[in-house]
Amino acid sequence: MENISFETFIENWKDKFDKINDEKYISKSFYISFSNIYDATKKEANDINGFKEILDSNNSDDIMELHNSILSFILGNGGDYQANFEANNGNWNIDFGKIKIEEDEERINYHGINLYLGEKY
Repeated sequence: MENISFETFIENWKDKFDKINDEKYISKSFYISFSNIYDATKKEANDINGFKEILDSNNSDDIMELHNSILSFILGNGGDYQANFEANNGNWNIDFGKIKIEEDEERINYHGINLYLGEKY
């Protein structure tokens, strides 16, 4: 995977991220249908019940892997995703979003992904 700049990321995803200030953006909702859970979790959960089991386990490693899998599904089309981006003013980083299960709509609402300016490495 070739790394892209912060500017390219924002240009590609401008309709899905709102600017909070010059150092922070937050994502709108991304929806994952229950039928895509297997792919979105990189085969960790077969269905919504398996997905809930991971969340309910309170195992921080499993939950972190779940978030990484979802971000890969959303931002990397199922492959790796880039978690930080270089810009003239420093490095921008992505933090996990929030998970909301919408049973009536048979989907997962993944929202609130933070994109923020961090310290330069």
